[in-house]
Amino acid sequence: MHAQHLYATMLIGCLTRMQTPSQVWRSGCGATRIRRWIAVSSCAATFAIAEASDYNVSNDVVIPTVYESGHFYSTPVLDTGRAMRMLVDTGGGGTPSYWINKFQADAISLTADDSCEMDGHKFFLAHLKFKPRLGIPGFPGPCNGVVILSSGDEERSNGQLVPLYFSHGVWTFDYPGTKVILRADGWTPPAAAHKTELGFRTSPGGFVLGWPRIVLTVEGQELDMLLDTGATAHPTPEGLKASGISTTGGFGVTSYITKSIMDAWRVQHPDWVVIEHGDDLFPKRVFPIIRVPRLQIAGFVLGPVWFTERPDSNFHDMMASLMDRPPEGAVGANIFEHFQMTIDYPKRIAWFDCISACKAALGTKHEAKFSP
Repeated sequence: MHAQHLYATMLIGCLTRMQTPSQVWRSGCGATRIRRWIAVSSCAATFAIAEASDYNVSNDVVIPTVYESGHFYSTPVLDTGRAMRMLVDTGGGGTPSYWINKFQADAISLTADDSCEMDGHKFFLAHLKFKPRLGIPGFPGPCNGVVILSSGDEERSNGQLVPLYFSHGVWTFDYPGTKVILRADGWTPPAAAHKTELGFRTSPGGFVLGWPRIVLTVEGQELDMLLDTGATAHPTPEGLKASGISTTGGFGVTSYITKSIMDAWRVQHPDWVVIEHGDDLFPKRVFPIIRVPRLQIAGFVLGPVWFTERPDSNFHDMMASLMDRPPEGAVGANIFEHFQMTIDYPKRIAWFDCISACKAALGTKHEAKFSP
């Protein structure tokens, strides 16, 4: 049965005001990581979560990817033999389809051959043909193709699979196996997997946005967090020595926490290790990182986990406008790396199957506690 698309409003003002990815995230309009936040302040585009999977695949589809220090990059190959590269980002920007920038488009000799319009905003896109078994599923939304942005910088992330792309299906992020899989209709979770509900913002008209909220528990405190496969770290030498995280070209993965929560942790747990100048992802400010000995997610306990501080406004203002509750940060791949994580967007649930260095919390069942 064809699912009804539920479209919701999100903000993409910075895209129309900034020329390059660097200008976007350095301006304060931008991201909490190395990628384009298109959602900030002025213009409207439409987004949706389907009521049921719109991909209608009879067999699992393994997405061509490379795995670099906790990040998945989708690398489909065009029929010309040229490979694309797009960050797999469940907390990412807000184009109406997956995107690449002009630098990447020029590098692979790809030009826009069509356009689509959403809420009065015109997007230029290209329809793609892939080599057999080396492509990605066609996007089931209103702009079926890759959006080509007008910016032209060479950056580590100059393309992205965005929340809207994922919001129409059931997706497994197999971190230990380094695979991303679009699940076939009728997929069932592993017997040992734990289920946890996800929160999504719903507009007054009943439309649902695609940024997932997940609950993380630290020292008995439940924290609402963005589920974010794209959360990026750029540790300083001191931060890298302390955390020991894997990096590629200086970049790795992290989880984010608001300054107010980090300040509370510092007071309540003075023995927790803090590196004051731990992460310099942003050139104008170096942020502290903190080592949390243990946490709980989806009924599993794991740790230690490093968190990078972010200003409260990044989450209480910008992300709060896109989510059902104001988040206190983002859960990133330094937590997900222990799991095969499957997100069922239409049902608004996630399944976590523990693969390494995690264990079921005492007294928990297969369904983790969730506060609606």
